[in-house]
Amino acid sequence: MGNMNVCCNARDDLPNEHHQNKLKHKQDTEESEYEPNTEAYRKTIQSVIISKPSLTFGEQMIQDIIDLTDENKVPLTIENGWNCLIDQPSIKLYAFEWKKAEKSIVIVLRAQFQLNCTIQQYINISIDDMKMIDKKIEEFNLVEENLEHNESIRYIAHKGVGILKSRDFLYLKSQQKISEQLYIEAAKSIEDQTVYTEKKRTRGQINLAGQIVEQMNLSTILIKQFLDVDLKTNVQLTNMKNPIIKEFVKYHESLQNYVNFQQ
Repeated sequence: MGNMNVCCNARDDLPNEHHQNKLKHKQDTEESEYEPNTEAYRKTIQSVIISKPSLTFGEQMIQDIIDLTDENKVPLTIENGWNCLIDQPSIKLYAFEWKKAEKSIVIVLRAQFQLNCTIQQYINISIDDMKMIDKKIEEFNLVEENLEHNESIRYIAHKGVGILKSRDFLYLKSQQKISEQLYIEAAKSIEDQTVYTEKKRTRGQINLAGQIVEQMNLSTILIKQFLDVDLKTNVQLTNMKNPIIKEFVKYHESLQNYVNFQQ
């Protein structure tokens, strides 16, 4: 699944801890007068999602990720509301923000990057491996698994950093290995959110997240990620842009270092 930690651990480089604590409640919970373009979100993202009754819930998520990572259907342009955060040959990252009716600001991320490994090596990265790759993961558990349908319910919590408190998510993950050259996974929060409730954490909402992994050659894979997650905050993209970039680059480097070590 896409790296939610990029958003969860993004922060402003505030001058000192006292100033951080003073601003934390105001920026993390108060209603904001800022109005990102919600209509653009409906036009750019929601309009691409077409419900197909013949598909199961998990299959529908997979299809949505296929559509939302297709640049012909979702052009990553300024005209469509996207902000380019990283534009390098091997790493690209775009952000789109919108405001929900509940007044929380949602930052949608689209990423594309390469890793020097095979699809199977990438798939083999386990929950315990992810804890080593990403030190900001506070808890990561497999709640329930359906091997027949390649689906599982998972719980993940990220350490709070800066103005954002600790966030956690309870979600369904669906995955499909289409061939030796193509792997897709998708995730969405489930309706029953009564498991793993922690007062010290804010429960986030995964509207949809996922990734498509393609084998480009014998030693390189291309990963396209989509991440639409409501962190229940009013922190704006303008205040999170640089931290998101830093966290994403760190995540990519840590992931590559891990697969290099495994080879």
